[in-house]
Parts: sequence; C-alpha cells; structure tokens
Amino acid sequence: HLRSWDLLVSLDGESWQVASRHVDDTSLVGGFGVHSFPVQAAGHPGPAKMFKIVMTGGNSIRGNQLVCSGMELYGKIHLPQQEGILKPSHWFFQGCT
Repeated sequence: HLRSWDLLVSLDGESWQVASRHVDDTSLVGGFGVHSFPVQAAGHPGPAKMFKIVMTGGNSIRGNQLVCSGMELYGKIHLPQQEGILKPSHWFFQGCT
C-alpha cells in the first residue's frame, strides 16, 4: 500500500500544486486498503481540473510499485463564468472543505 505520496491538482496540466501530502501514512491496510483522506481547507489550492498521485517514498513492503485499483473524488463542480458550453470538459472540481 501507499505510505508516502502527494495528491497533486492542476487547472491546465502544466502547473501542479500539492493538495494533500502523506508521509509514512499507515491508513491503508489489509488486502484492499480503503480510506478517506480529506483535503484540509487551509492547504487547499482551489479549483482543479486534473489530478494525479505521486509516490514520494516506498510502499508498505518497501518497494517502488504504485498499485491503485481506483480513486474517488468528492467535492463541488464549479462552472467558469466565461464558458457558455456546459460540457463536463469545462467543469472544475473543488474538494470539500
């Protein structure tokens, strides 16, 4: 399981910000570890369109493999004011605070 990782967010896919940092986090345990990780309001970078997880240390067996069968994000969808087309590709996600 993941132990040290960052959840990164971006609006454009070029500039990334850390939304959540985990160091030696032992929350994921068992055969199919599941846990909820809130993004704290004080460290929240704002709305995002793209998300990625980056390992910053070894996993639970001290290896370098990132094995993830899924990730769910919860929050609010914000529509940009200048957009007139209401397609999901124009939506922005902001995590729960």
